[in-house]
Amino acid sequence: MSESQLALSNLANPWILARLALSVSSLALAFIAATAATSILRIEPNAPADARALRAERDAELASSGLALSALLAAIGALATVLAAHRLSPSIRGTMCAYGVFATSPLGPRALFASFAAALAGSVWLGVRAVDVRIARGSLSRTLARGAWLVCALVAVDALSAGAFFLSIDLRAHGSCCSTGASYRFVVDPASVALGSHTAAPAAALATIVASLWVASLRRGSSFVKTLVAVALGAVSSTLALVTMRDVVAPFAFASPHHRCAYCLLRTEELGAIGWALVLSWALGALSTARALGIAWVSRRVGARREAQSALTALSPWWIAALVSTLLFGLWPILRYRVESGTFALFGV
Repeated sequence: MSESQLALSNLANPWILARLALSVSSLALAFIAATAATSILRIEPNAPADARALRAERDAELASSGLALSALLAAIGALATVLAAHRLSPSIRGTMCAYGVFATSPLGPRALFASFAAALAGSVWLGVRAVDVRIARGSLSRTLARGAWLVCALVAVDALSAGAFFLSIDLRAHGSCCSTGASYRFVVDPASVALGSHTAAPAAALATIVASLWVASLRRGSSFVKTLVAVALGAVSSTLALVTMRDVVAPFAFASPHHRCAYCLLRTEELGAIGWALVLSWALGALSTARALGIAWVSRRVGARREAQSALTALSPWWIAALVSTLLFGLWPILRYRVESGTFALFGV
């Protein structure tokens, strides 16, 4: 089968078609928004005030609305990349989950990275926009216009990467099982794996608790430094949570120290909806952290601090809920294993 025939065949798959449709829609909206943003940047500072204000307001509204929707579709697209790969795994012999699908080609990890890069960039831009809509004269319109082209570029890379990967997947080929790579490190050095697993969970839990308490304190007002610390804590919490999902939650969920694969948490036959709830909570926490970064970045501007505090107040409940939910959903498989087996000693060393 030629490459063109393979691409057409893959387009008939509803999961691939849905993922690519999200990419095209997000890119089209981002391009429209970036075009409007260019008009904002081209407005002459010495133009008549009334005409300048009217044109800037019109273009800013178009750019803001278009890119906000594009950023939302980019975030959905990042999750759809994982979902599409997960749903394709039964079609490729030898694969158990999305790990095997991404491993079929070097384009797989690149497509996943591009999807989350576009989603995070869009969230940062939405953070800046959240402050701008609270400022009466929209003084951040030029900043948003410059950011629109950066987001548009990342959305374009995401669309190209997703298209190149999903249209090149050969569903007739043999894939690899996640356990072939996940078990190797445990067999070679089980003591270090056990130590790392025992350390990751407490570190992730502590980081999540500290980040949640710090974010809660932002509701009473915050400086740029304090907000930046919250962003750093949120990033540490999300990173440790991802490592814990792979090294701790997955082994406890499948009662095997060898099964170190976060993608397998999406298999509903073992965990039901808990795995998806865990992944969605983690994604919401990561995107909230990125949005807070955008708010923190513009909070230094004169006249924007009060509006930034207002934006953080609106974001904080969602951010805290995402961090705490990630912790609780991650604890569930561990506690279930404890009830069923009577011990936490899964790794045996």
